[in-house]
Amino acid sequence: MNNANHTTKNSATLWPVVDLVIALAVALPGTSSCGRQATKQATKNGTANQQAGTNHQSSGKPSTGPTTQGADTPNMPRPGTTILRPVFPAPTKQELGAVVSGANQFAVDLYQKLSEKQGNLFFSPWSISVALAMTHLGARGKTAAEMESTLHLPKTHVGRTFGTMLKALTTGLPKAVVLNMANRLFPQAHYPLKPVFTNGLDMFYSAAPVAVDYGNRAAAIATINKWVKEQTAGRIAHLLKEPDLSPRTKLVLVNTIFFKGIWETTFRKNRTSKTPFFVTSYKSLPVHMMHGSIDARYAETPDSKTLELDYAGHRFSMVIVLPNKRNGLAALEKSLTNAELGRMLTSMTNRKVEVSLPRMHLNRRQKLNDVLKSLGIKLAFSEKRADFSGMSAVKPGLFIFSVVHQANCDVDEQGTVAAAATAVVMATKGMAPRRVTFNADHPFIFLIRERTTGAILFMGRFAEP
Repeated sequence: MNNANHTTKNSATLWPVVDLVIALAVALPGTSSCGRQATKQATKNGTANQQAGTNHQSSGKPSTGPTTQGADTPNMPRPGTTILRPVFPAPTKQELGAVVSGANQFAVDLYQKLSEKQGNLFFSPWSISVALAMTHLGARGKTAAEMESTLHLPKTHVGRTFGTMLKALTTGLPKAVVLNMANRLFPQAHYPLKPVFTNGLDMFYSAAPVAVDYGNRAAAIATINKWVKEQTAGRIAHLLKEPDLSPRTKLVLVNTIFFKGIWETTFRKNRTSKTPFFVTSYKSLPVHMMHGSIDARYAETPDSKTLELDYAGHRFSMVIVLPNKRNGLAALEKSLTNAELGRMLTSMTNRKVEVSLPRMHLNRRQKLNDVLKSLGIKLAFSEKRADFSGMSAVKPGLFIFSVVHQANCDVDEQGTVAAAATAVVMATKGMAPRRVTFNADHPFIFLIRERTTGAILFMGRFAEP
């Protein structure tokens, strides 16, 4: 398998900004035994192969790590076999733009649903989109159509276009930024997956297979978690737990993202002070508020202010949308659409801004089953009606058992540290420039985006310290 690593060297002072994990576990109902006789071989193969994940990072240099594959790796050619891959034309700018536009629309749709619950919020819509796009590769019929509609996927060439976007996001990064992405397929040893599915995962998403034995659930989880931990520099150490897997689990798809960066203009720690943060119009809690005079992009409307703070190199940024009223977050969220967000971003101009921004620590774990169903992905969760026949011809077929997402984020004077994990378990079944003030002392929305493509990678809400 290809094992392309692209790594950007970073200064010793660089703090980790984002590492995100998405895991998809697939199971087959009606199977009481998950290949227990293959435990030793599968565990051995998993251990030998867990280093072989494909990373998309920033330098373009290949990894020197092992690329061995075990005897139980499904649909793999024998040593020495020449693989003839079909050649696809490169996606057009319109196709790539459609992927970003669709993913951003899904980001806003998902935010609208998740924000219905009170409190802080943080998640990665981009990585969830990629993970579900990989799942879509094995969906057929009405199940695929529902996923396409809900995720706003392009009508054709989904894998090819997403694969190109993954490489585009991680190519030519600034020296002070590291962005690593890796995908991996963990199938049940000897479980017959269709070559069109496994080859597509490898070709478009570089998701190399490593066989495990889900009959020994603890060993399988340990193998997957070890790989995830390595890909995320230790930030996600225990992505999966035993209750996350069905007794009929047949495969797990994993996607990881790791991002490091510092602010283009850092905040001075000696200017940070403890000040009130108004969680309501009248109730406040103390927060460590960072202060700085920063050249930034800024826009304002009668209802809100929007500020964009760059990370080093200007390619990635944090966008903060602050309602003018202390109790204005609910109304702002209700009016938030992808089109409105686009207007906010395009209306910003360069200004000198007196910024006051709280240190943030966000952590949230939630099941996404009901949210995704309410957005339109229903058949995929149906044990009777889901159609993932593109993954395997074995009957009965596969269906999504559960989707769990966890994300955390820390923002301080130096930069941002964030991590997230998702497990999808499947079973068979115009004014003159002036100095302005941006005082984020009450709840606000924020997101992290890649500015070249406009892709929203992370999104959240800071509602209380």
